[in-house]
Amino acid sequence: FSKEIRQFNSLNPDNILDKKTEVKPYDLTWNIPESFKNLDVSKFILNKLLSELNTSDEFTQDDIDERITRVQHELELYREYNMTNILKVVAYIVEEFKKHNVVWGTGRGSSCCSYCLYLIGLHDVDSIKYDLDLTEFFR
Repeated sequence: FSKEIRQFNSLNPDNILDKKTEVKPYDLTWNIPESFKNLDVSKFILNKLLSELNTSDEFTQDDIDERITRVQHELELYREYNMTNILKVVAYIVEEFKKHNVVWGTGRGSSCCSYCLYLIGLHDVDSIKYDLDLTEFFR
């Protein structure tokens, strides 16, 4: 078997190939509601940021400016790396968790370096407060 067939078989145990045939591409569309597929991610995250800033008096003008700049920079990186759909899926998952009272972790790994994921509610680690390096997430 070629490497291609072995890889396909390992990923598709219910559809094992025993000879070279056409390997159809995987369906990479996200199985989420249309409202989240059509979500304006930038607007959604900026609204989350505004909410964050409005619920606390502890932010100085410099803190506010830093957070706005960070969100804009992260959103640029998500677009550059073609990862905006991930933000949509995460937003959907977090909403479903909240709706069904699911408890999830406070944060794990490099995702904690993303302030946008913090604003969405995936984790509870404010990467700006703890001065976490964003490049750890976008490696």
